[in-house]
Amino acid sequence: MIENIQKKIMRQPSRIKLFLFNLIFWTWCLPQSLVGLAIFLYVKVSGRLLEKSRFNYVCLIRSENLFLIGGISLGKFIIVSDRIYEKNTILHEYGHTIQGYLLGPLYLFVIGVPSMLLSILSRVSTRISNNYFRYFPERWADKLGNRYKA
Repeated sequence: MIENIQKKIMRQPSRIKLFLFNLIFWTWCLPQSLVGLAIFLYVKVSGRLLEKSRFNYVCLIRSENLFLIGGISLGKFIIVSDRIYEKNTILHEYGHTIQGYLLGPLYLFVIGVPSMLLSILSRVSTRISNNYFRYFPERWADKLGNRYKA
């Protein structure tokens, strides 16, 4: 299932294209890329790393449960807990990655904070939990990520 998505959107990148994507990640998306790198290193050092692959220029990490987070997208890193590692979750998180491209250094404040608060509130409110993907910024992330559905 994941392999089908990867085959569809992951072509052998040219060196110039790969360079440009990395330049964007480490300049325009620097704040979230640094936080993503820190979390990736934590996952790796703590032994929670189950699988690492590439997903359309992004480092896709399958991890043992990470705190109470199901999935998180920060710059060049998408980290998804093993318990919900599936196509829709990965596409949703990739939608957040695209939001990061669009918003650059504003991403953590415009998307990250509201998304994290919504995630926390969804654990204590069934009304929010049942409508989680109808709220901003989750609905927008789904819309962006679903463009890559097989």
